[in-house]
Amino acid sequence: MSKRVALLIGVSEYGDGYEPLPGVMRDVEEMQRVLEERGEFTIEPPLLNPDPQQMRERIDRFFASSASKEDVLLLYFSGHGALDRNAGKDLFLTTCQTRKEQNQLVEATAIEASFLHRHMQNSRSRKIIVILDCCFSGAFANLLKKGNASVDFERLSVRGSVVLASSSPNEVSYQPKGSAIDDRPLSLYTRFLIEGMEGLAQQQHREWIDAQDLHEYAVRKLQTEYAAAAPPKIIVAEEEGYRLPIVRAPKADPQTQYRQFVDALLQELDQAPDFEGEIDPDSLDREVLDVEREHLEIPLEVAAQIEAELQAPFRSRAQKRKRYEQALKKAIREIPFSDRTRRQLKQIQNRLSLTDADAEAIEERLFSQMLQLLEAAAEIAASSQSVEPETTKIANVQNLQYQKLEEYLRNGQWKEADKETYRLMITAVGKEEGQWFEPEELLNFPCNVLKALDILWVKYSNGHFGFSVQKEIYLECGGIPDGQYHEEAWNKFCHANGWMEDNEFIDLTFNISSLRGHIPVDIFVDGNMVDWCGGVGVSSLLVSSLASRLVKCKL
Repeated sequence: MSKRVALLIGVSEYGDGYEPLPGVMRDVEEMQRVLEERGEFTIEPPLLNPDPQQMRERIDRFFASSASKEDVLLLYFSGHGALDRNAGKDLFLTTCQTRKEQNQLVEATAIEASFLHRHMQNSRSRKIIVILDCCFSGAFANLLKKGNASVDFERLSVRGSVVLASSSPNEVSYQPKGSAIDDRPLSLYTRFLIEGMEGLAQQQHREWIDAQDLHEYAVRKLQTEYAAAAPPKIIVAEEEGYRLPIVRAPKADPQTQYRQFVDALLQELDQAPDFEGEIDPDSLDREVLDVEREHLEIPLEVAAQIEAELQAPFRSRAQKRKRYEQALKKAIREIPFSDRTRRQLKQIQNRLSLTDADAEAIEERLFSQMLQLLEAAAEIAASSQSVEPETTKIANVQNLQYQKLEEYLRNGQWKEADKETYRLMITAVGKEEGQWFEPEELLNFPCNVLKALDILWVKYSNGHFGFSVQKEIYLECGGIPDGQYHEEAWNKFCHANGWMEDNEFIDLTFNISSLRGHIPVDIFVDGNMVDWCGGVGVSSLLVSSLASRLVKCKL
């Protein structure tokens, strides 16, 4: 007859160089409770603050105790994780004796993950679950590396087994600090696993909650409450590993069902970058919730408590998004962003625990708003009687249709975007495609059109390309923005942005690896750079003229 057995290991005390982790003891207590109550596991006496020899012996006996391949073995570890002191790729599980010397791990005081891996392989059981709540735990997958062969790091060479790791190979895990001596908060990862085991990770009313259910729930919750954290990892050998049953799902409980319903709704709403973390009382969503609450016969005060608890992390993240948006609005005044500004924005993003996707969504919304304002300004200018006729003609550019340009830039189609930029600009001055600019046309080019084009280029190239970027380079090279030919500055400029090498013009390279300011270029020259030889003077005048207009337009 098969059996279900669990070994729980917790390390809260350490030698020099490692902070104590008092919350680990509660991690073990709560994991033992939920595995006994819902997992039908026989729990071996927990191993708390062992020395290296004690940990090795217990791991050895635990995996050797299995008499059947149908036995389910679960090993849980909570504590510090460490990487080897040389390549920094091999994972070690710490013990109460683990310490650092000269800020490096003393490897003899810890247990190498390969020891655990070897005993998993040698066990008779083919249903093994390992939960590692420690820093760098995703490095367990590095045990697959052999020679120079490519390896799928999501697969482990122990058939039917699964490893749930709280972090990626190079990232730390998160443990909240208690506010009092006896306050021992669970680590975030263990907390989410336990929440999931108690029913919140249940999928489609299945009888069991399996490894993949728990992993997916922990990923969602961790990214909601600590969005900047690297997501947990799940490492399996075969598809069966994903579906190894860990705990029985609770019976249909109205409050749990309502909690799941509210959580799913909040996850949907959170996909919108402007979600403020609360369900709009006047929305259809609110009506749907009220009907569900009435159907489940949940008391109003209980429902309100559940909603408040679940909305709290979303509300907190929404506030952080607003804070970042405020900072971005201040930075936008200085487009294009300097390296210093970008560093500051990144620092704010990290401090607020926002993901790159969060920051990009906020930037997308703000830039779109700016474009809408520019389009509105162009329409007003076109219909105003106080605007000079020539300017009116230029400003009215068929409502400034930038959609195609934005699509090219978003997809990294730089050459197509360059051509589209030329088309928009040549038609803006009343000419047809195939014609070319006179310096005076760029000296008087409408600022609103120029700003709209530059915003898009700077945004999608992350400050690498754009007219304002080229203006900065031109001025740094000693160029004078007066619409005149300045030979020395022109030559420096062409070398600085990759149009010229060894005083010879070269072919353009339309990719993001090009030098900064390499494009746009199509408004200055027709064809490849080798065709510039006869028109270098004209091209230099156009660059100087555009730089002059950029300065006057404060770009």
